[in-house]
Amino acid sequence: MPAASEILVSLCDATRALELAAERGDLDAVARAMTERARCLAELGSVEAPQELVRQLLASDARTRAALQTQMRSLGEELSRVRDARSIADHFSAATPARFFNERI
Repeated sequence: MPAASEILVSLCDATRALELAAERGDLDAVARAMTERARCLAELGSVEAPQELVRQLLASDARTRAALQTQMRSLGEELSRVRDARSIADHFSAATPARFFNERI
C-alpha cells in the first residue's frame, strides 16, 4: 500500500493531466485522468490521512468536475456551430451559379 504522500503526488499528476486534456478537448484523456483521480482518492481514503485533507480533496474534485462539465458543454456548442457552418458552406459550394439563381426565382 503506497504512503499518503505518494498517493498525493499521483493525485496531483492526474489532476494536471485532467486539466491539460480538458484544455485540448481530448475526451478520452479526460476520462483516463478522471479514472486515475478516482483511484487516487479511493486509495487516499484507505490510508491514514488527515480527514480534513480528504474532505478538501473531495470538494476540489467536485469543483473540477463541475468546471469540466461546463467546458465540455462549451465544446459541444462550438462543435455544433462548426457543423452548422460546414453544412452551409457545403450547400453553397455545391450550388452552381445557375442552380443558385434558379432556386431564388
